[in-house]
Amino acid sequence: MSNIFEQASKLNLRFATAKGMQTVEDLWGLSLESLDTIAVAVDKQLDTAGKKSFIGKKDTTNKTLELQLEILKHIIEVKLEEKAVKAARVERNAQLAQL
Repeated sequence: MSNIFEQASKLNLRFATAKGMQTVEDLWGLSLESLDTIAVAVDKQLDTAGKKSFIGKKDTTNKTLELQLEILKHIIEVKLEEKAVKAARVERNAQLAQL
């Protein structure tokens, strides 16, 4: 798999949100709940985009939606990891302060 962020920048990829169209860079500033809402919407679009065909013309819409979903999943995963690290750090600092 090539770099999904490189592909997004080449395609000038935008994401539909409640606040309007957002760039990939803008996604990093959104809450996990907002990212989840966007990911669910993209997944729903992907499900309704149509069935795959091996003999028909390639549909670039599906590829774009798949790329959007991969980017969203990656950002959500990173943000969840950062949240877990922060929670562990706070807990460790509380234990140290108690000692």
